[in-house]
Amino acid sequence: MTLADFCARCGKPTARFEEHGRPRARCGACGWVDYDGPKPAVGAILVRGRQVLLSRRAREPLRGLWDLPGGFLEPGEDPEAGIVRELREETGLAARVLGLVHVAAGQYDGAGTLNLVYRCEAEGEPRAMDDSAELRWHDPRRLPEMAWPHEVAAIRAWLAGQAE
Repeated sequence: MTLADFCARCGKPTARFEEHGRPRARCGACGWVDYDGPKPAVGAILVRGRQVLLSRRAREPLRGLWDLPGGFLEPGEDPEAGIVRELREETGLAARVLGLVHVAAGQYDGAGTLNLVYRCEAEGEPRAMDDSAELRWHDPRRLPEMAWPHEVAAIRAWLAGQAE
């Protein structure tokens, strides 16, 4: 939980209170309430042959572990446009979204996330950019140490759909 100590509207200090059994922060000056909602994030399952593309994290949290290429949405950004942007930023690839594979709640460095994982396709050779230390194709049935459990679940959901 990462409640704001200062108001996002006016910058004044906030005070803690409880609402519907959950802690909140409220500004005494303007009344703004921090509901500490989840941050929307997107990830991509890109496939080549029988392998999926994974990114080794170059930054904390969980630096050095593997995850799907992706990241946080920008305010007002369409999720499908967001994953296309994230793939371009992290892999240099121009991608096309094929469909939504998995939706899950999660945590990122103490903050809640809402994670949407899409199956995407792209042509060309990916290159590690932005916050990716390395990109590598992996057998989805023998994954390396993954940073986020929801991504393992997404890959399993995609694999289950392939068996149908």
